[in-house]
Amino acid sequence: MREKLLRDLKTVRADFDAWRQRRTGRERIPDALWAAAVGLLDHHPFGVVCRTLRLSPRDLRQRRTAAGPPAGTSTPRFERLSRTDGPGSGPGRRDMG
Repeated sequence: MREKLLRDLKTVRADFDAWRQRRTGRERIPDALWAAAVGLLDHHPFGVVCRTLRLSPRDLRQRRTAAGPPAGTSTPRFERLSRTDGPGSGPGRRDMG
C-alpha cells in the first residue's frame, strides 16, 4: 500500500513536471492537476505534497477548501446539552464527591 501511495505521489509530480516543461509563460495550472494534488492530501501530509509538487501552500489550501470535504466523510454534528437544575448544578458549584 505504501509503495502505491509513493508511486501516486511520483506520478502526479511527473505530471506537474511535464506540464511545467511544455507551458508557455505564466500559464495557470490546469484544474486536473489541481484535483490530483488535492486528492493526494487524503494520504500524504500537506507539507509533503506542497514540497514534492512545488506548490504554494496558500494556493493548495485554497483549492482544498474549494473542493470541500473528501468523499465519504461527514461533517461532525454537535448537540446542545441541557443543564440539569438539581442541587449543585448552579454556576461555580462543583461536585466534590
